[in-house]
Amino acid sequence: MGDAIKKESLFYQSADGIDKIHASIWTPEGEPRAILQIIHGMQEYIDRYDELARFFAGHGFVVCGEDHLGHGESVADGKSYGYFCKNDPEKVLPEDSHQLTLMMKERYKGLKYVVLGHSFGSFITREYLARFGSDVDVAIISGTAYQPASVAKSGLFVARFQKLFFGDRHIARSLDKISFGSYLSKIENPKTPSDWLSYNEESVAAYRSDPWCTFTFTINGFETMAKLLLLVGNKNRMQFIPHDLPILLSAGREDPVGNYGKGVEQLYNIYKDEIGLNVSLKLYDHMRHEIHNEPDRLKVYEDYLEFVNRFI
Repeated sequence: MGDAIKKESLFYQSADGIDKIHASIWTPEGEPRAILQIIHGMQEYIDRYDELARFFAGHGFVVCGEDHLGHGESVADGKSYGYFCKNDPEKVLPEDSHQLTLMMKERYKGLKYVVLGHSFGSFITREYLARFGSDVDVAIISGTAYQPASVAKSGLFVARFQKLFFGDRHIARSLDKISFGSYLSKIENPKTPSDWLSYNEESVAAYRSDPWCTFTFTINGFETMAKLLLLVGNKNRMQFIPHDLPILLSAGREDPVGNYGKGVEQLYNIYKDEIGLNVSLKLYDHMRHEIHNEPDRLKVYEDYLEFVNRFI
C-alpha cells in the first residue's frame, strides 16, 4: 500500500511577506477520505514525520505539513536556522500553517480536516485553533506543555534583555541551556544529550546527526516561543477555540516538556472543566517526548487513527 503513496513538495508565500514556505504532501492511492495536516516541533522539519504521514496516507488520508520559518527547506540561502521573522512571528507562524490549510481545502473540496501539532508545533496549533478553529474538524495536540504565565513572562524578559545586547539573530546558547538543561534529570545514564526525545536509539541518533535538527534557536526564536506560550496559556484566549471541536491531548508519561504528564493533565483539566472544550486525554507509559518515534509508535498511530475515525 505504501508504494502507491505519492509525495510532492511545494513552496508558498509566508505571511511575513518575505520568505517562502516549503511544504510536503503525501497523497494516498485512490480517492482520499480526509486531510491530515501535521505541524512540526522546534529544531526539526516536516519530513521527519514521513512514517506517520505514510501510515495515515495508507488509510486514505491526504497528509500535508510545512517547514516553519527558520526550519528545514523554508530557510533560504544566507538565512538563519532558528530565526522566524522580525515582525509578529507569534502571529505569522499559525498564519503560515493556516495558509496551507486553505490551499489543501481548495484542492480537496469537502473533505474533513484534521490537524496534529507536536511540541513547539502544539503551541502553534493551540493558537491556530483559537484563530482558525472553525476550519478544522478534529485536532490532536501532542507533546505539549502548560506553563504558568509567570514562567513565560520570565522567559520573555530574559530573551528581550539579551536582545538589547546581542540582537535578535544571536544564537541563544544560554537560553537553550536554561530551557532544556534539566530534561535529562530523570534519565539514568543517558547515552546522548537528546535521550529525552525517545527510547528509540536509532531515531535519536538520526536526529543528532541531522544538521536540520542540531542547530540552536536564535534569541528571536526563544522570544517567539515565550510569546506563544503566553498566548496559548491565556484562559480568555482558550475561549476562542470552538467548544464542540474534538481535541485529543497526547503525551508520554516520561516527557519532560509536559512535566512528565502533570502539565498535560493540568491543561486537560483547564480545557475540560474551566473552558468547556470537547477534549480527551491519552498518556503513554514508558514513552518520552516523541511518542510518534518510540519503539511502540504503531500503538500511538493506531490510537490517533481510532480517535480521528470517530469524527470523520
